[in-house]
Amino acid sequence: MRIDAGRLVIEADERGRLTAVAPRRAPEHRYLTEVDLAPGLVTDQDRVQADTGDGLVSERADHGWGEPAIEVDADEVTVRRRLAGLELTLRHGFSTGWTTRLLIVNTGATDAHLERLPLTVRPAPGHRVSAHAAGSRLCWAVQAEDGQGPVLAARLTAGSVDRVTVDGLELGPLRLAPGRRWVAQLRWDLYATPRSVLVGPGRDVLVERTAYEAGEGVLLPEDPDAALVVPQGVEVDLVEEPDRSGREVVADEPGRHRIELRSADGDVRLDLTWVRPLADQLAVWAAQILSGRRTPAGVVALDDVPTALVLQAALGAGGLADAEQAADALDRLAARLQDDVAEGSAAGAAPLWVLYLLGEHGRTGDEDLLGAALELETRLLAEPGPPPPGLGLAVLRTVLAVGGSDHPDRLNPLLALAVARVARVDGGRGGPVGEPRPADLELLLAVRPLLPDDPARQSRLLAHVRALGAALGGGLPGRLLAPPPVAEHAHLVAVLRMLPERGAGDPGLSAVTRSWGAPPGLLAQRATLEVLDRLAPPAADGTAAAPLDGTAAAWLSLVPRHG
Repeated sequence: MRIDAGRLVIEADERGRLTAVAPRRAPEHRYLTEVDLAPGLVTDQDRVQADTGDGLVSERADHGWGEPAIEVDADEVTVRRRLAGLELTLRHGFSTGWTTRLLIVNTGATDAHLERLPLTVRPAPGHRVSAHAAGSRLCWAVQAEDGQGPVLAARLTAGSVDRVTVDGLELGPLRLAPGRRWVAQLRWDLYATPRSVLVGPGRDVLVERTAYEAGEGVLLPEDPDAALVVPQGVEVDLVEEPDRSGREVVADEPGRHRIELRSADGDVRLDLTWVRPLADQLAVWAAQILSGRRTPAGVVALDDVPTALVLQAALGAGGLADAEQAADALDRLAARLQDDVAEGSAAGAAPLWVLYLLGEHGRTGDEDLLGAALELETRLLAEPGPPPPGLGLAVLRTVLAVGGSDHPDRLNPLLALAVARVARVDGGRGGPVGEPRPADLELLLAVRPLLPDDPARQSRLLAHVRALGAALGGGLPGRLLAPPPVAEHAHLVAVLRMLPERGAGDPGLSAVTRSWGAPPGLLAQRATLEVLDRLAPPAADGTAAAPLDGTAAAWLSLVPRHG
């Protein structure tokens, strides 16, 4: 059956399951492909297994909710189910937009324990979900991967959500005494842009993000009716300033903490993470690298370029305790790469090699290293096919290293190759971008000042930028439920840092970035912290170190040099 719900069109099957949710103006572009109550995990106290010595253990099992009874009228779809003394009513109302209401009543004679109560909310292919569940607060939004079109967002108007997953919302655990009821209600709305999800009347966004630098405060609104509960390691400060006031929570050390606001209106549970600042984390990684294998001569054996880039960045930032050892290790690898380039044996060479050699030239002033970097970069630019990640960054770093117009004899031929490579990519597209690639955008941004005005290329640029924003969540509240692989995630941050903060006089680019929930610089910083949380998650005991993902860490190490 097809239902018109304001700006949305919704389809449901004979079991009351919603099978399609799409904008009314473009019904073929679905946001969701399923909304339904999934089997829950119920603790059944009527079937006791055994006494383990510590007490009786109840049997746990996933339970479906029995055959549904379906009621349909002009503006409602109602699904009723019963199981073991529980009566569940899932009702979708469409009289004023779309609302979803779940009512659970314990009609039995004993307590009912629901450890899991999942509501399946499955996004359509080609869409990304950003979310943050915080008890009686929920931020949940889905947008297209290409960044086009409105955003579908859900707001919790009653009840609570324990957590969000890629499959939907976890509403449990619940305990209901005989005769008691529990209600949760969601309100679904379309918003023009990610920014409009955050800004405007009736928005229910308590915190926009969940990852912070150690020592960074998180301002919570002052509510005399809510008790603020924080764990050990988190401090609370009262803020009373003309433009901001409330209670600020802060952790000075890396860690994951649950912050609670308890009140009669419902408990808010914020799961927040504090991570080391990037410079501090680079130093930690550098110490980890320097503790690795050594050559017979006692030099740290750097075997891969991404790891070396991390060490190079940490040494350049200063304050490294083993600076001499780091320099020796970097010298050894640079000499090997230089020989490989000279001999034409740099098999598997990538733009990260160029960036490393340019960094070593900047550190040592060795002109031979610059020559090797330029030779290798020339080869990479002349290759056919789409540009590899890092090529645009290498072009930008080369301009800085060569000194711009002071050495046109060395720089101009390389820039001409870069412009030609962009033209080949454009020619291969033959029209508007189908699947934007961050590496294409990276090279395009590097040489954009050298390109003639071209409406088709401008259209492709904006398509790339919209997709880049969506790939990083577009500044929507919470985090992406299914982020890109961590190395790709870190590369996206490096590319985002190349965007001008205010569009640099480009109205089209400004319009795209203003539609995000945060400007490019803040979105890049937020994404950096999320990648750091993935690369170096705070250990439960505060001591264990996660294995180093060299490629992802290398992309982050390049951020301070051009961001």
